[in-house]
Amino acid sequence: MTDFVKRMLTEKDRKLAAGLPEPILSGSEWSLQSLVAGLAYLCEEDCCPLLSTLACPTLVIHGTEDVICPLAAGEELAALIPGASLLPIVGCGHAPPVIYPDVISEAIKRMVGMDGELSRQQPF
Repeated sequence: MTDFVKRMLTEKDRKLAAGLPEPILSGSEWSLQSLVAGLAYLCEEDCCPLLSTLACPTLVIHGTEDVICPLAAGEELAALIPGASLLPIVGCGHAPPVIYPDVISEAIKRMVGMDGELSRQQPF
């Protein structure tokens, strides 16, 4: 867990995260049993075949410096979901919502607003 937490944030992320509560950045609120179960699930489940069936607005948000789950994985995910958009957060590691909550919330607001505009143009 210590190695995971160390690799999760870039140096830039660490500076931006100064002042955040320690449990958010350390993962200390998770039990070892929970972490092992989560990793087992990630290793065993493959939902990729289902991605092409998604029919909802999708925004894939990914840090460009994520060493845990590289940007290429986010690019592949966005490519497999019809109509999905990719928002790469330059210089960010594995925790964009924690480090860049304002960027993330604005991107989601734009996506939801765009979807609302499209729905108003389509007949019911």
